[in-house]
Amino acid sequence: MVLDWIVLEADYTILRDVHEKTDHDGRDKMRVEVKQHYYWIPSKVISIYLSTCVAWQITKPVKNHVVSTAIVSFGFLTRFQIDLIDLRTRPDGEFKRKPGSSTILGEISKFYWCIKDLDVNALELNFDLTQGYL
Repeated sequence: MVLDWIVLEADYTILRDVHEKTDHDGRDKMRVEVKQHYYWIPSKVISIYLSTCVAWQITKPVKNHVVSTAIVSFGFLTRFQIDLIDLRTRPDGEFKRKPGSSTILGEISKFYWCIKDLDVNALELNFDLTQGYL
């Protein structure tokens, strides 16, 4: 157990020195430098070290989320946004017999409708919507 601690402490010192030498530039640059000189340090240890570096966490780019476009309609209930929920991948409880459900958001009214017992077939969904809501 003491030997493991000594090895981990030596690895930490090596990783800190290499990380400062690469100026906190990133994971790939650090891995290349470590693999060139210190081949016995596994990649998982490098990832754990990088997750503890505050400077690297701050400079890491933030993921940009996709901005959804607004629904533009020309009249009352002419356009919908439909979110299908396919429950076939998680058949539990009451959804063993019901393959899916859907939530529909109308643009002008901002009300939600929920359709249960849907067959997630696109043609049948189109037919149900045209018969029931339009």
